[in-house]
Amino acid sequence: MESKLSSSTKIPHAQNQNNLKNALSETLTLFYPLAGELKEGSTFVDCNDTGVVYVEAQAKTRLSHFLENPDLSQLKKLMINVESNDDNTQLVSLHVTRFDCGGITIGASMFHLVSDANTMSAFLNTWANIARERIIPSAPLDFTSSSLLFPPQNHLPQELSAFLKTVFFKEGDQFLQRRIVFDSKEIAAIKLKAGSSSSVPKPTRVEALTAFIWKHMMLASRAVKGSSSPSCMLNQAVNLRPRLHPPLPNAFGNVVWFATTFYESEITMSDNIDLSQLVGLVREVFETFSNGENLKDMEGDASFTYLVNLATDTINSFDKTDN
Repeated sequence: MESKLSSSTKIPHAQNQNNLKNALSETLTLFYPLAGELKEGSTFVDCNDTGVVYVEAQAKTRLSHFLENPDLSQLKKLMINVESNDDNTQLVSLHVTRFDCGGITIGASMFHLVSDANTMSAFLNTWANIARERIIPSAPLDFTSSSLLFPPQNHLPQELSAFLKTVFFKEGDQFLQRRIVFDSKEIAAIKLKAGSSSSVPKPTRVEALTAFIWKHMMLASRAVKGSSSPSCMLNQAVNLRPRLHPPLPNAFGNVVWFATTFYESEITMSDNIDLSQLVGLVREVFETFSNGENLKDMEGDASFTYLVNLATDTINSFDKTDN
C-alpha cells in the first residue's frame, strides 16, 4: 500500500519529519499491537513495544514526474522490501521519501497475517489526521470482538500454511503487476453493457468491473494456452465487518474472507462470454455474505475447522480451474 502526502506551504524539512515521527508515536499507542512482534512459527503477536521499521530517503526528482508517468517498477524504490529480510519480525515497515519539490511519499508495508486493508487504512488515516490536525479518533479501536468470534489457534495445517505463503500475489514467474485505469465514461459504458440483462438491471461499479475483468482474464487465458478450462474460478476478498450481526466497524485485525464463484461452460473457446451472466454470479456470491445467518458457521469454537475446510476446498479448486 502506498500513500502520498504533499504540501503547498513551505514547511522546513526537519520540522515536517519530526511532525511525522511524533504523530506516528501517538498513532502506535492507539494501534499498539502493530508495535509488537510476530515470532516465527507463532500465530500470536507479542505486544512488547518493539516499534516499527522507519526509513527516510531523499529523491533527486520532483514528485509530479512520478505521478504523471506512474511506473510500477519504480514504485518499489519508495517502499521497504520486507521479503528480502527474513529476520524481520516487526509488523509495519514505513519508507518516507522526500522529493526536491517538497513533496513526500510514504510507502507502507504491513504483515497480512496480522491485519487487512481495513486495519491498514485506519492506521494510515489516523496517522495523517494526527500529523495534520492533531485529531485523535473518537471511535475506539476494537481489539477483542474479532478474536472472540474467531478464537485464535496456535497451529495451522501444513498444507494451509504453505498455501498462505503463496496466495498473495508476488511478481515473478506466476504473477505480474499491471495498472489499469478506467475513467468515468468507460465505467458507465461497462455498467450499461453489464446491466443489459433483466436479471441484473442495475449493477454496481464493483460488480460490473469485477465481471468485466474476469471475462477478459478468461479470454486472455484462452489466448495464451490455446484452450481453456470448462470451469473458471473467481476469488474476491470481502470485508466481513459490516456484514456480521452485529456489525464490527472498528474491529482490528484480519476480518476478511474470500467470496468464491465459478463460471461453468462446456465451451469457453468462444469469445461469447455473457458479461451480464458473470455480473449475476458476482452479485449472487456477494449476497451470501450479506445474510448474517450464512456467516454463523464462521463464528465460535467450530469456526476454525469450518474455515480450514473452506480454505482446503479453495486450494484444491486452484489446481482444477483457470483462476
